[in-house]
Amino acid sequence: SDQQMPPAGHNAGEMWLFHASGSFVTLLNSGQVEVQDAHGSNIVLANNGTVTLQGNLAVTGNITATGTIQGNV
Repeated sequence: SDQQMPPAGHNAGEMWLFHASGSFVTLLNSGQVEVQDAHGSNIVLANNGTVTLQGNLAVTGNITATGTIQGNV
């Protein structure tokens, strides 16, 4: 067949972009978006209104929040 098949472990319709450093970006069929750097910092947009950040966060500028801000110890 002359149809191109997705790489093993990846589903048709998904996009996986890998860098030689180990960083990657994925766009999944579920609508989830994930960005990870070579040191393990990770951002996941779960396609349900939830954003998860793993790693240290440095902000320059103002932060405006509406709703509850909760810290875990």
